[in-house]
Amino acid sequence: TFGNIAEFIIYVNLLTWPVTSLGWTSSLVQRAEASQKRINEFLKTQTDIISEKDLKRVLVGKIEFDNVSFTYPDTGIRALKNISFSINPGESLAIIGTTGSGKSTIGPRLARALSMPWVDTDAEIARDAGKPIPEIFQQEGEEGFRQRESRILEKIAAGPASVVSCGGGVVIRDTNRHRMTSTGLRIYLQADPAILARRLRTSQDRPLLAGDKRETTLQKLLAERSPWYEESELSIDVTHLKPEEVVSAIQKKLPAPWSR
Repeated sequence: TFGNIAEFIIYVNLLTWPVTSLGWTSSLVQRAEASQKRINEFLKTQTDIISEKDLKRVLVGKIEFDNVSFTYPDTGIRALKNISFSINPGESLAIIGTTGSGKSTIGPRLARALSMPWVDTDAEIARDAGKPIPEIFQQEGEEGFRQRESRILEKIAAGPASVVSCGGGVVIRDTNRHRMTSTGLRIYLQADPAILARRLRTSQDRPLLAGDKRETTLQKLLAERSPWYEESELSIDVTHLKPEEVVSAIQKKLPAPWSR
C-alpha cells in the first residue's frame, strides 16, 4: 500500500540522515578551510604601492567611508561598491600617576562602573615575559623593561576600548604618550609623595624604589615626570580620597562617550 511505501521511505531517511548530515558538515568545514586559506593569502600579500618619501602618518580621530566604490583600472573588476562605514576614535582610559597612587586599585573599580574591560600594563608585561617585574629589571635593566612596556601598550591600543592601569614610568617615552592620547583619555592620579612613601614602606616589588630613601626617590621621580603627568585630560587629587570616592570623582569629570 501507499502507506507502507511512505513508511519505508521515512524509515530509510531516518537511517541515512546521520550519514547525510555528516557529509553536509564535512562540506561546510572544507569550504570554510578553503575560505580561510584565501583570507590568509590575502593578509600575507605585500602591497606594491610604496611611498617614495617614506611618509608615516598616525590616524587620529574618526575615520568615515561614505558611499565608496572602487574598480581596478587594469582588469575592470569592481572591488568595492557603495561601501559606507565609520571607525570611531579610541575610547580607552589610561590611568597614570606615580608609583603607589592607586592605579591598579582604581582601574578595576572604574572599569566595573563603566562596564569596560580592565588591563594592567605591569601584569601584562610580567605575563608576556614569564617572570616578575623585579626580575625583568634585574636581567634586562630599565631600558629592557621600557621596551616591553611600549610593546604591551601598543598591543592594548590595538584592542578594544579599555580602562588601562599604566606603570608610573609609561609617560617617559614619546611614543607611549602619543599612543595614549590618540586612543583615548589620560587620567592622572595625583598624590602627596610623603603619603605615597608611607603606603609603599613594605613594598618589595618596586625596583626603582629599592633602598631606604623612598620619599626622596618618589619626589625625584615626580619632579621628572610631573610635566608629562600634568598634560593629562583629567587630574584627580587622590591623597585623602577612598577608592570609591576616586571613581566617583572620575565619573563626574568624564565627557561623552565615557560618561554613564
